[in-house]
Amino acid sequence: MNSITFFVLFIVFVVIPAYYLNKWMLKIARPKESFKRLLLYILLSVAVALTYSWLFIFIITSIYPLPKK
Repeated sequence: MNSITFFVLFIVFVVIPAYYLNKWMLKIARPKESFKRLLLYILLSVAVALTYSWLFIFIITSIYPLPKK
């Protein structure tokens, strides 16, 4: 399997858990009920997005290290 195919499959498998995590957060936070809950959902979403991004960038850079000069 070439590197582009692996990368695309990796991205697809990363997005699937994020989708279900967002559905779960919507059920828990219930942002349509009040402004306070909306702000809680936004805060949770930003925290999860930053953590998720950091984690998978770390994984990608450990699989594909930077080239040495």
